Amino acid sequence: MDISNIHGQCAIIMFDVTARLTYKNVPTWHRDLCRVCENIPIVLCGNKVDVKNRQVKAKKVTFHRKKNL
Repeated sequence: MDISNIHGQCAIIMFDVTARLTYKNVPTWHRDLCRVCENIPIVLCGNKVDVKNRQVKAKKVTFHRKKNL
């Protein structure tokens, strides 16, 4: 898929709180989004917060603060 022609107006970056690797990928996904859709609102969303075996704790989720998401 060629993503160079996406004209998105906003974006949601989702990660799985039960899979640490998905949160580690957030900076890459954010960078890729910013390359093809400049200056759009982006929301960071953790999924599966109701599951007990959470691997990404709320206090460890800080990327949104660094990038003002």
